[in-house]
Amino acid sequence: MRTSGDDVRVAYPLFNQVEGGGSIPTSPLQFQIVEISIYKARDLNALWHSRLPIYDTGFCLNSLVSYGALFQNRYYAIAIWTNPVAPNLPQHEWLELRRMAISFDAPKNTASRMLSVMAKLIKVKFPQVERLISYQDKEVHRGTIYKASNWIIGAHHGGGSWNRPNSRNKSTGLPRTRPDLNKAIGAKTRWEYRLVKEGVMTKEQYKKRLLEKIYIPIEDVMIMQAIRDRINKPDLLDIVWTKKGKPLEIPQKIIEDFHLTGLNNCDFITSNYYQSQRGYRV
Repeated sequence: MRTSGDDVRVAYPLFNQVEGGGSIPTSPLQFQIVEISIYKARDLNALWHSRLPIYDTGFCLNSLVSYGALFQNRYYAIAIWTNPVAPNLPQHEWLELRRMAISFDAPKNTASRMLSVMAKLIKVKFPQVERLISYQDKEVHRGTIYKASNWIIGAHHGGGSWNRPNSRNKSTGLPRTRPDLNKAIGAKTRWEYRLVKEGVMTKEQYKKRLLEKIYIPIEDVMIMQAIRDRINKPDLLDIVWTKKGKPLEIPQKIIEDFHLTGLNNCDFITSNYYQSQRGYRV
């Protein structure tokens, strides 16, 4: 059973009477950003979110992690994270901010402060996650909190109903009919924040790379180097090159010109220089 709006904001009911209780935070730096249960986040979202208060579907309740902004045993903001809703987006490397709700008495810049702290927490909790995403409802928001937190625009969506009567749920086989109760069906902007810089491996990628390493015996390297030394030792003019057991007829001018390059005998073959100009005959 859900409790009243004032009660649900209390983190630890038995310790509700704290010294200085009743005071309101004046800066988002005073908050402690902590993990909270999805049910606590859901109830607070219903209390504060003017556009999307409903958060009760099965997919939503399978959220990966939720956070709350805590000050003197009371919550002032929440955020709920899940895998991306869009199935064509990376489901393990990306994380989507499904809800963020701020109380009326939270100080200015609470949202951007939460985004900054949560990015650091998620990077530790989910080392495989490379990118965070969130959708801005263009009908009611400007995306200011994302701009202030150094997020970038990743895509635009024209909007539309979530009701899909012609599509069926893979688990139940039932049509995906869902009334647009939240009525947030307008155009949206997808904002993105990269936890990993381009070209930099995550810890999970590095571990995977270690497992995929190729093991090469140094004895093989020594044998190959000995063969190269034997090939490079004689003068190029004294070598008869063969292919499939048959001698190659390489024009002497090609060999003489190659002498001017300063490269070795192996390079003569691996660079395909021996096939240059007039070529060769078998």
